[in-house]
Amino acid sequence: MSKERMIRQFIKLLQAAPESPDIVNPWWGTNPDVDESTQTDRIRRRQLEAYLSLRWGKARFILLAEAIGFQGGRFTGIPMTSERILTGKLADKGLTSAMAIGALQGQQTSRSTLRPNGFTEPTATIVWQTVLDTGCPPEEFVFWNAFPWHPIDPMKGPLSNRTPRGHEISQGFSVLQRFLALFPEARILALGRKASHLLESRKIDHIRMRHPARGGATLFRDQVTSLFLKGKMES
Repeated sequence: MSKERMIRQFIKLLQAAPESPDIVNPWWGTNPDVDESTQTDRIRRRQLEAYLSLRWGKARFILLAEAIGFQGGRFTGIPMTSERILTGKLADKGLTSAMAIGALQGQQTSRSTLRPNGFTEPTATIVWQTVLDTGCPPEEFVFWNAFPWHPIDPMKGPLSNRTPRGHEISQGFSVLQRFLALFPEARILALGRKASHLLESRKIDHIRMRHPARGGATLFRDQVTSLFLKGKMES
């Protein structure tokens, strides 16, 4: 099966999100209150396809976190990647659209009245910068989540995040399996307990890392730097 077909089949699989008012599917469906148009889910699918295609056959590391966040993948379609990265507004920090999606021009899909320059996610910026600072080429690492969709707090609305429940993470495991099959040679780095526990329960080999949020940025940087430098010495 060709690369293009495998990636498109994987993206189509994301359509099967659990039907719940507190789960948002960034790739299939839009919300007029926060999305710029009714076409934004197509844009996010296109951006995810470009992201995965760029890393096909090259990714050496999978960084697996918990779930999509509203300041990141909710509006880009790419985990741990914000709109400002895709639209070139963090180029001064060394983060460009080309690093994420190659030649494709990234687009903002959130309503411009919410954030004129699009959303930015501190955790996404930390993770991208940390990995790039090790000298690892951007196409050699790929981000995903144990729960692939966006869990929201219904009391706070669509621009909110909540921790995915245990049964929800189990529901997303079939998607994770297909994702891992796209990058069978990549080493899995689990960011935080939720992702690590899921992999442990399924007996999937991985390295547990400190999640950079909530005061974990320094330890995360130290762990990533040590791991990637060790990999360079052994290669």
